[in-house]
Amino acid sequence: MNKFFENLVNARIWVTNDLKCKIYNTDEIIEIKQYLRGKIFNEYNKKMIVALMENGKKVLIDKKFILINLPDVMQKQVQYEITNAKSSIYNIHGNEIPNVTRKKLYTEMGEDIKVPLMLNTAIKLFSAEDTALKQGFTLKIYDTYRPYSVTKYLYQNTLLVADKFKEYFNATVNNFEYSQKWFLAENASSHNYGVALDLTLVDLKTGKELEMQTKIHDLSVYSVVDYNNKEAKILAKIMTKNGFIPLRSEWWHFQDNDSKESVLDFQVK
Repeated sequence: MNKFFENLVNARIWVTNDLKCKIYNTDEIIEIKQYLRGKIFNEYNKKMIVALMENGKKVLIDKKFILINLPDVMQKQVQYEITNAKSSIYNIHGNEIPNVTRKKLYTEMGEDIKVPLMLNTAIKLFSAEDTALKQGFTLKIYDTYRPYSVTKYLYQNTLLVADKFKEYFNATVNNFEYSQKWFLAENASSHNYGVALDLTLVDLKTGKELEMQTKIHDLSVYSVVDYNNKEAKILAKIMTKNGFIPLRSEWWHFQDNDSKESVLDFQVK
């Protein structure tokens, strides 16, 4: 874990909402606007960091209000395939979703593709990667922070074809009833808070993803955790051991509810 904090220096960040911050080494207070970019200058203490923002100001910021670029702080073995920022692979059990599948759903947060996640959530993810490496795997990340507008777009466009594929949404598994709302958030998602991620495991020996019961981002009842195969159970065990909570409808989705509780006043956009 010490390696994570060593990696913090110069890691790229975004602030999650408008903040009043103290300028480093002064008593002056300034307002920092939501999503202003910056880099971490140093770790001030367990709660705060010093950040050099793109406005040229060096300020103290509470860690719970920071999205951090994962490749800057994670171990080199971690892989990234942010398909929603390039060509979405969302589908309904092999069926394309018009205006979604193979579409670029959001632009990058900066000059190139980055992978934002809440800083305190990233600390847990670093620990999860340690666990995976000890078992001969590495993490492969498909999505982290997702704009609120994309959450609405996904739900509304899938709703247009929901009747055509209702057998994949409307099902009862082990006495629990599923519907489209279980596979896509109608309103705010944990992704919008930067505390959730979609991921899978890669076998370090073969370089291949483990074969789960469905492909990732298959929005169907076959993806629910009740159907988790041996490989999906390995992923779930690694993530839950390190403080993540699974979503019962998607084997690939895990979230950090502790960090979400600390930023519930964050206005998602």
